[in-house]
This record gives sequence, structure tokens and C-alpha cells, in this order.
Amino acid sequence: AALAAIRLLRRGKTVGLFPEGRLETAPDTLLPLQPGGGTLISLSGAPVLMVCVDGTPRTETIAAAFFRRSRSRVRIIGLLEFGKGDDPDEINRKLQQRMRSESGWTQDNTPEPLIHDQDPFLS
Repeated sequence: AALAAIRLLRRGKTVGLFPEGRLETAPDTLLPLQPGGGTLISLSGAPVLMVCVDGTPRTETIAAAFFRRSRSRVRIIGLLEFGKGDDPDEINRKLQQRMRSESGWTQDNTPEPLIHDQDPFLS
């Protein structure tokens, strides 16, 4: 999947991802970013359109969220540019810092599994 994403980015296409590696279930909480996002940005040199999604329904599974009404909101934070070959860890650090400052969310550094067995979309 990562190679396909890099190829798409190098051809000027758009690739969307959740840099935390999963959807967060705790309200207003930011998980540590996974290293893959910074690596994709570093290898491709692609710009990053950073968005914040909040107001999503709090459910036990991702599937259940699709069937619950909400007033979810997508807020554009900004277009960020990084150089091709920049340090992926530094890219992730800057992205995390920007998201934390723009969203006002708390940082949760507790590692959690990327896949929860009970969710049918992830099994």
C-alpha cells in the first residue's frame, strides 16, 4: 500500500490517510502519529492538506458510527510544505505539534493496538 501511495503522490494524485494509524474513540484526544505519514511525505515531497475532523459520534466500533447521527465537522487547518528528503520523524513532530495547537486536543501517548478485533471493517 505504501508503494502505491508513493507512486500516486509522485504523479500528482491525492492520497488520504489517518496519520494516527486508526480512528480515535476518546473525545478531543490526539494519538501519536505513526511513522508512515512522515515517510510518505519525505519520499514524495508532496504537500500536506491538514484537516481536523471533530464532532464525530462516539461509538464502540467504526461501523456503528456510520449509523449514528452527528454534527461532524471537517475543518481545514492549512496546506503545509515539506522538502523531499526531509527527516520523516521531524515531519511527524511538526504535524503533531500543529494539530495539537490548532485543535486544542490533549496528547495521548498511550500505545494502543492499530486493529480492534470487534470492528467488522477492520477484520
